[in-house]
Amino acid sequence: MSPGALSGYGSKDTEGPTISNGSLTVPDSWSVIEKAKLNGISGFTHVIDFLAESKSGVKIGILFVTEDEAAIYEALGKVHIMKSDLREPVNIVVCVPEWIGNIATSLAVSSKISIVNEVRYRNTRISKIASSVTKASSKNSSDYTKKERVKRDRMKIMLDVLNLLQDQDSRITNIIYKCNLNYRMASDLLDEMIRKNYVQVIRNQDNPPAYSVTKDGEEALKTARKLYGSV
Repeated sequence: MSPGALSGYGSKDTEGPTISNGSLTVPDSWSVIEKAKLNGISGFTHVIDFLAESKSGVKIGILFVTEDEAAIYEALGKVHIMKSDLREPVNIVVCVPEWIGNIATSLAVSSKISIVNEVRYRNTRISKIASSVTKASSKNSSDYTKKERVKRDRMKIMLDVLNLLQDQDSRITNIIYKCNLNYRMASDLLDEMIRKNYVQVIRNQDNPPAYSVTKDGEEALKTARKLYGSV
């Protein structure tokens, strides 16, 4: 993002966050909360590394990437999900090490996500050694890896279903067969995707219901392809 006031901020307050030379400056008058929880429309609670909030309730979320390029993909995917699910508007900024700043910026252009190299608050640089998008400590690394793999696998299945429905409307039996699912998993995934407005039900009195992809589902699939390549 170009230097200056962060887009959408500063109108309700005497000053808003600014980005200059890759540095985000949060006004001294704002409060900062670590590991803040944000409620999603889906019912999921999103955890952000830092949440800065003005006295009038304007909010900006900050995610820290402290490792490598792989963590950037995870962070951008997380931001995309939050942007479509959060109950209230929160501008999300991703802070990355300077040596991968160019990579992160090029990946974030299509999603309009702000990338910075540092965050400053009350003349102090905020930094995180362990963020929500980096590897967990060795003590919990196996549990963390297992949970992350489950989440990634579930997301991949959702993308498979969206891919299928983009080509043709399908009944649950065809989705089960084409995406290699059992009935319970397919039913659970479809219910979740309907709640997210990615999928809609087509009902016919003489035939079992079919499912089709919505505009939101097509946008989610398009964004996933930009972030992760071919899916």
